[in-house]
Amino acid sequence: IIATNPAYQITRLSQSLGFGRDILIALGAGIVFLSCFMLFLNLGASLSARRYDLAVLRVLGARSRTLWLTIVSEGMFIGMIGTVSGIVAGHGIAFAAVVMLSGIEGLVTFEDILRFRWPEVIIAFAGIAASIAAAMIPALTAARTDIASILARAR
Repeated sequence: IIATNPAYQITRLSQSLGFGRDILIALGAGIVFLSCFMLFLNLGASLSARRYDLAVLRVLGARSRTLWLTIVSEGMFIGMIGTVSGIVAGHGIAFAAVVMLSGIEGLVTFEDILRFRWPEVIIAFAGIAASIAAAMIPALTAARTDIASILARAR
């Protein structure tokens, strides 16, 4: 039997897992980018479906800034819901993984998984900021709509 140095083995394990961690971070960044793109497309589709309603609001006295704020706040609300549900789902999946993989019980505790950290707060703000950025173009389009041409078509 050969004696091993625990510090050396843990260092070696963390180095071998470092590459996988980088891949997971890149995968997560790609998912965030795709989510922002899908939010942009959905807000654009929602805008085109509600174009007549927004024009009626403008006729009734709503300013273009009000329409802009409506679309941006809708995007921010969707981003907040997605960010919070994503963080909660991530913690739930990590918790389930620790329960299923009984071999890592000594390395990761349940308290480590359930505790929220500062990077998650930064990720939450980044997710909300990305959703606001994705809502900007549809919001500007809604604010600059030509009321007369839209109402002339009348659905």
